[in-house]
Amino acid sequence: MMAKKPRKPARLPSRDELLAFIEESTGPVGKREIARAFNLHGNDRVLLKEMLREIERDGLVERGRGRRLSSTARLPAVTVVEITGLDGDGEPLARPVGWRGEGAPPRVIMLPEK
Repeated sequence: MMAKKPRKPARLPSRDELLAFIEESTGPVGKREIARAFNLHGNDRVLLKEMLREIERDGLVERGRGRRLSSTARLPAVTVVEITGLDGDGEPLARPVGWRGEGAPPRVIMLPEK
């Protein structure tokens, strides 16, 4: 019989650590993935759920399909853009229509597919 691998002690992440984890993830994440990453169990998951609701209320993350969370500070993989002009090489410039992040919306350079 194999011995169980000892678990790392669980520690509830800070608000900044939680936001950094969501922003650095390659796609939307759910409560399960966050709890697994920080090794949270039982009552800690309830506290995590409250933290997630709070940062969602503050507009720092948004819920997508399947109750997954993603950062509002970056563009999703697929989004609607509005063409705003041309750059010096004649390539179209665009901006995301539904931008809700901090500051000005990012400039998107539309390159033709090769």
